[in-house]
Amino acid sequence: RRVWHRTAKDPAKITLSVPKGAEVPQDAPQEVRLLGAVFRYENAETDVMRLSEKGLSAREILEQGLGVQTLDLEGCLIKQLYLFLAKGSPVLAVDRNGDAQLIVGYDASNILLFDPEGGAPARLGAELAEKRFSESGSVFLTYVK
Repeated sequence: RRVWHRTAKDPAKITLSVPKGAEVPQDAPQEVRLLGAVFRYENAETDVMRLSEKGLSAREILEQGLGVQTLDLEGCLIKQLYLFLAKGSPVLAVDRNGDAQLIVGYDASNILLFDPEGGAPARLGAELAEKRFSESGSVFLTYVK
């Protein structure tokens, strides 16, 4: 089930800033490291690694740790994710191989992916991103506060 509502036109550029802080261990799976970044972004402290080791899914970790409602945006187009980014919610993208990326913004022609190594967002052309994500199933997860 998908929830949409009308809003004013989104700004042409959004970048969510993830503060530096205590990192999830470097040898942790990428999805766990990205979830740790979401918790830093939300200024919330949760042991994401411990919750993951207990077998909780990304959805369950977000719901339990942040007390939010998660939204499964599988099948959405990249531009449809902009609404959530504009409202301050990063979007976790997972491909069929289980590789995860965290979308933290966009501009006129790119999406911005969080880089857990350097912290600065990496740009990926929106058209290329649309192609890559659709080929891997367009599996997206975000939340509303």
